[in-house]
Amino acid sequence: DAFPCALLDVFLTYLSLLHPPPGSYHEPVAAKNVVLAGDSAGGNLAFALVQLILEINRSRTIGSLVFHGQPIEFPLPVPAGASSSSPWLDLSRCMPSVLSNVQWDYLPPPDGVDPVSRFPHDKIWPTDPPRGDLYCDLTMLDHPLVSPLAAKDWTKSCPMYFCSGEEMLADEGKAVASVAAKQGVPVVWEQYEAMPHCFPMLLEHLEAGRKGFKNWAAFCAKAGASSNDDDDDDAEARLETKGTWFAAKTCKETAIDVRTLAVCTMEEVAERMGSAIRARMQGQEGEAKILPKL
Repeated sequence: DAFPCALLDVFLTYLSLLHPPPGSYHEPVAAKNVVLAGDSAGGNLAFALVQLILEINRSRTIGSLVFHGQPIEFPLPVPAGASSSSPWLDLSRCMPSVLSNVQWDYLPPPDGVDPVSRFPHDKIWPTDPPRGDLYCDLTMLDHPLVSPLAAKDWTKSCPMYFCSGEEMLADEGKAVASVAAKQGVPVVWEQYEAMPHCFPMLLEHLEAGRKGFKNWAAFCAKAGASSNDDDDDDAEARLETKGTWFAAKTCKETAIDVRTLAVCTMEEVAERMGSAIRARMQGQEGEAKILPKL
């Protein structure tokens, strides 16, 4: 479904966990017991949901909203954590790794050859002005709730976890992780040499695949435990920012600084996204959804 349908679906699901409507089969679930997790486009929705909650809280600090007849007070609680393997955070596909990491990935790069994007005329979604993307209007590709890469403020976010290969989407994950970490958000970044998009789900027979899934699950467990720990001085339970590079085959670990991961400044990101959108409007690149996403 087109934006914002998918994001509204996960937002309503989140609110329904916290404040079940009458007749629900579950009791209320505290936000501190919810950890968001998704791969690829699912990672987009996980981080977009966090950004949506943060934006609501930035704009509404007092009052309440009514959900199934129940008042929900502002600010809305953030979940215990947000996590993803190979999150797709930039629908404009503007970052350098989209081309520089092609050799390690199975996703086709944007090359201008795109017969799928010749959208036929449709009475529901006319092609005048031209329809350029299945998910949203081309002018919205750099909206933070469409492409979380564009979000400038992650202050007061829940802890984040990123598992990335040496893949085409790596740079957009690096940028979001770096910005959030510099704003005081606990961020765990793990990148695996020579691994492709969503490798823990595809290459579970490899040590990298097994470790990627195990570490992802460990973050989710620790995020929930940390959120439920009332002892702020318990260093063992507290999630802290940490970056790790895993070498191919051996998975030998090398520490990296999450705060310096980004290959572009936010100003450069905005320029690159603007250029990519203009190229799409001129028909120079194809529609993003033709790329296979798991």
